[in-house]
Amino acid sequence: KSFRSDCVLNSHIRKVHHGKPYACLTCGEQFDTKALLKEHIVTEHFKKQNRLPLRYRKSSPREQMKTI
Repeated sequence: KSFRSDCVLNSHIRKVHHGKPYACLTCGEQFDTKALLKEHIVTEHFKKQNRLPLRYRKSSPREQMKTI
């Protein structure tokens, strides 16, 4: 099987051989990629509660996402 980039190949290897290595520290839900974890945190914990959990907070929302 061929892949269009190393990123896609690495994502495939993680999914097939390692499961979901990225877990949300707030609710425990697991994800294939760091990008999906970040999206989950923003949509499920930031927007719904209008703030991030303390461990993700910094001075601004842009800075908060850099820590994840």
